[in-house]
Amino acid sequence: MNGTQCFVVGLLLAGAATEPVVGQGRALVLLTYGGYQIPAASLSDQKDALGPAWTAGGGLGLQLNSNLVLRGLVSLAKSDYEGPGLILVEQGFRRIFATLDLQVGLPTSSSWAPYVFAGAGWIRVSPADMTLQDFGNLVTRFGAGTNYVIDNTFLTVFAEVGNTLYRFNELGFNSYQYDVQISGGIAYAFPF
Repeated sequence: MNGTQCFVVGLLLAGAATEPVVGQGRALVLLTYGGYQIPAASLSDQKDALGPAWTAGGGLGLQLNSNLVLRGLVSLAKSDYEGPGLILVEQGFRRIFATLDLQVGLPTSSSWAPYVFAGAGWIRVSPADMTLQDFGNLVTRFGAGTNYVIDNTFLTVFAEVGNTLYRFNELGFNSYQYDVQISGGIAYAFPF
């Protein structure tokens, strides 16, 4: 069993031995997630674009009450480049997103809790082609999702659809990039 599998099994065992999260107040939330990111805009009129990418990430949240969570997230996506605008020695771009968002939930009487979120942060773009410089820019993020609290635990599974908007104004491009990210993950709350 690798380290990630041990970590997940440990969270599940710890969650089974704790009190339920439903209705709790403040907590520190540790979360991890993965998904698929689809760029929905081209970089140029010639259809230069970043291709779809698998993503992985994680973060910390501060649960302020049963409806509000302030989340700090970091995710990584590695996309291929498609189009005629750039001649690259090495294809692809690695994008690291670091964002802070506010999640506003609507707790229900069941274990399901839908939510919306919005926030902002920073993107760092690293071309695989070593002759090109890394660059960064501001990013905004918003979307919706749902949590499912596993009965009698502090463990939650979630799924969300997020939208990311940032300006790709390097390498001869000057466009807004709009990405749609579909992701799912697990979160564990440490009440205080």
